[in-house]
Amino acid sequence: DGSRLDDLNKLNSEYETAIQVKDKEISRHVASINKLDAKCKEKQACARDLEEKLKVSEKQAVELQSRETEHAKECENLRDKHQSDMRTKDDEILALKLSHEDDTADRFQTAQAHARGLEDKLQAVQNENATLRLSVSERTKQLDQSL
Repeated sequence: DGSRLDDLNKLNSEYETAIQVKDKEISRHVASINKLDAKCKEKQACARDLEEKLKVSEKQAVELQSRETEHAKECENLRDKHQSDMRTKDDEILALKLSHEDDTADRFQTAQAHARGLEDKLQAVQNENATLRLSVSERTKQLDQSL
């Protein structure tokens, strides 16, 4: 019986040692899992932050597109108005020619000078429109770069 008890004690000691080894392995695995879990949570937080930044960037892009569309409409309206003004002035020139044949040369020269002034104004507005388009393009590039 004593030998059997010694064998059982020895076997029990071996099991306890094996259990301790397994406990250490489990502890290492748990620590590893905890580290991976922390990294995962960190990545998730980073992903949420990136999603928020993307939403902000998308909103800014929509706003910029809206402003660009608005500028394009303004440019088109200015162009249409100036074309209408030019047609009106051309009509005025024709009316002056027909109604005042005696001093047509003087009146025609005056009308031409006026038309050149309008062309200069049109050119100035077209230059301003080009500057606005360039500014919108630069803002778009800056926004793209900041993203």
